[in-house]
Amino acid sequence: MELPKLLIKWRRGEVNPRENQLVRWLLLLEASEDEEITQVLEESVMQEDQTLKKAIDEWERVSQDPEVLLAYEARRKALLDEKSALRRAEKQGEIIGEERE
Repeated sequence: MELPKLLIKWRRGEVNPRENQLVRWLLLLEASEDEEITQVLEESVMQEDQTLKKAIDEWERVSQDPEVLLAYEARRKALLDEKSALRRAEKQGEIIGEERE
């Protein structure tokens, strides 16, 4: 299941984290960026899924460490830069391909 599609289905009410462990864990990947997801997971699921609760607690603990946050932001920036470079290369490849036609 692709994460963007899962988020759309979750927002439409088509999937329920209470009923599907995979949905809970996939939503957890987005929880740091979306307060609504965090709240849903904390309110409705953590008492039932102790492993998920431990993961959320550990994320909260780690996210308070300035060194970890700096490393996270550096890694995130590097990934975004790489993605941007790939997009530029693809566009350049398309331009070159069109010129050759």
